[in-house]
Amino acid sequence: MCHDIRHEPNTAGFDNLLDAVRGLTNLTTLDVGLTSSLRDPFHSVKIKAVQAGWPVFSTHLTTLSLHVPLQDIHLVVPSHITLPRLESLSINLYTRSLSEPSEPMRRTVLPFLINLCPTLRSFKLAARWNVDMSLILANLHHIPYLRNLDISHPFLSLEETSFVSLHRFLGAHQSHLLHLSLDFVAYSARSLVTDEFFNQEWCRVLLPKLQFLSFSLSSRFSNFRVFCQDAAIPYLQRHIPTVKSLEVHSLCFSYDQMASIITGPKARGYQLAALRTLDMEILCFSPDFLSLLAHGIPQLQSLKLVVADIGPDKENVPFARNRVPEVSQPSFYLLPENNLCMTVLRGPAI
Repeated sequence: MCHDIRHEPNTAGFDNLLDAVRGLTNLTTLDVGLTSSLRDPFHSVKIKAVQAGWPVFSTHLTTLSLHVPLQDIHLVVPSHITLPRLESLSINLYTRSLSEPSEPMRRTVLPFLINLCPTLRSFKLAARWNVDMSLILANLHHIPYLRNLDISHPFLSLEETSFVSLHRFLGAHQSHLLHLSLDFVAYSARSLVTDEFFNQEWCRVLLPKLQFLSFSLSSRFSNFRVFCQDAAIPYLQRHIPTVKSLEVHSLCFSYDQMASIITGPKARGYQLAALRTLDMEILCFSPDFLSLLAHGIPQLQSLKLVVADIGPDKENVPFARNRVPEVSQPSFYLLPENNLCMTVLRGPAI
């Protein structure tokens, strides 16, 4: 017969622990991570330690990261607290079960975030598939000093996922955003991303001061398919003239598609004078592509490519779309006239 024996924590030194926590009066960075209380005998002790620390943490804290189940968020985060120097906040919204998460977000998370808005400069928000982050985005009307925004948005399908709140949030902060990172995470094995994805209103929000743009579509399923490269081109053209760094993942572009991104629409004034760093996925690396970069992005300093194939010309990829890129030993190229440093991750040969 097997017995499930749970060892109770030794709390004899708990008072000493709380005294030590209360002594962290100069703490500037705090990362709170809690797992399931069913498997962690020290779960309640950790919560009490964080609770005891807030009165002293609040004085100097500038960076805060929260990875706490929504069922426990009210125990860890007092909704009324004010952190007068907080500049960077990262929060992961998730639940331990399939229970409705809206109530703890409305009762605890949202008031807490609203209190932090006056000083925030960097905001990272992530959510799991069963958590609708639109409740948060729709009610954080304006963060006056927000410069960096990192969103990890769950994606089921265009019919099941609403981006209305994302559109409003981007619109409310479009005049001062410098850094934007968007990761759309698919939680359905049948997910298919077509051109309609980039025909949504949030894609049309212009960010005139943007300097860093990162975009990705990720999934935990091998049959997740993306067919929206053509529709992504206008979105990238809208922002790339001002950005210094561009990262695009899960979208594999052909030579002609990359040429459209780099040379832009026929209207005058389109040039990539600010771009210094480029990280993208392409179907074929060739001399033609290298020449396109040299002429279209003359100030480029760092280039990272995930390449499906390497060939003598731009048309040398009849089967590249069916390949899965893998990392091999990187190759380095140096073009003295452009000061171009490049890393190529080559896919498998036929």
